[in-house]
Amino acid sequence: MSKSLFNSLKMAQFIEKTNKFRLAKLPKAPKSWISYFRSSLNISQDQLAKKLRLSQPGFRKLEQSELAGTITLASLKRVAAEFDCDLIYAFVPRKNMHAIIKSKALEAAITDLSTIDHSMSLEAQQIGRNKLKSRVKAYADDLIATMDKRLWD
Repeated sequence: MSKSLFNSLKMAQFIEKTNKFRLAKLPKAPKSWISYFRSSLNISQDQLAKKLRLSQPGFRKLEQSELAGTITLASLKRVAAEFDCDLIYAFVPRKNMHAIIKSKALEAAITDLSTIDHSMSLEAQQIGRNKLKSRVKAYADDLIATMDKRLWD
């Protein structure tokens, strides 16, 4: 299998997987998942602290660290397990991943080719707007096909 075909298949799988998260109608997270579950299930701080083998102040610190965004994934996993839940950790794209990649590729292509076009214009060899647009598109397509690292510069 050629590297280009492999990259293309890998990218298609990545886009499909990330877009599933984006398209899933996930509920808006409450301020604190721990507090939300605990209060919804009528579990006191003391009860959950004992299950987690934490002191009352230690448990309060855990809930506060979640609110502050400083809680560790390991701590969240531990709490989730007490609720017989799995912790899901994911990057959820704000828009279609293909659109993000295409936008990055066009940005990189415009940057690279505009510099070249400017140099050529100094030597009276400028290629013209329409030709530049088609070259930008072709170059962007190449950047996507090879998943060139410059997409993320």
